[in-house]
Amino acid sequence: MISPYLPMLFMGEEYGETNPFLYFVSHTDPDLAAAVRKGRKDEFAAFHSVGEAPDPMDLSTFSNSKLQWHLLNEDKHQALFRFYKELITIRKKFPALKNLLRRQLHVEYNKERNTLLVHRWQEEEHIICLMNFSKRRQYIMPPSYAQQWYRILDSAHPFWHGPIASPSIVSAAQPGTPTIEMQPESILVYCNHNKNS
Repeated sequence: MISPYLPMLFMGEEYGETNPFLYFVSHTDPDLAAAVRKGRKDEFAAFHSVGEAPDPMDLSTFSNSKLQWHLLNEDKHQALFRFYKELITIRKKFPALKNLLRRQLHVEYNKERNTLLVHRWQEEEHIICLMNFSKRRQYIMPPSYAQQWYRILDSAHPFWHGPIASPSIVSAAQPGTPTIEMQPESILVYCNHNKNS
């Protein structure tokens, strides 16, 4: 949702669907059905050492792939759904996230910390997206593209069922400037303009 590509959400991803999306068909030609079964079995064997591939012609394979819309009645699934809606909102609201130009993108990856910093811009607007893929807190120095950074999204905020909110305003990286503490497996998005003021 923060990359310069058209976002794609797949099969209930926006609310945390727990059913898998299995390969299923309903061919009426017995020879074609047999060929598909054999092909899936051979393909499955190449990737998995345990178990059998679900039969693509079996009705249960289709049934087990159906979306469970009732999950939206549960709090954690509602929170994830609201989170995706917020991501869509900020993508529409901020020109730097709206444009699809890859040349207005800079990415820094830290292999040891398992963090990613994505910087996108459009004219005077700069957005930084900080991602922590590790299972531990990480510390990232705010870049000096701007003097002040204003938080627009924090996946670790208690509103999203996270443990703690990150600072709403941070200063650019300078000697002695504290780093941004990122919670495990989280994303932070900051902008150089305060769109809420």
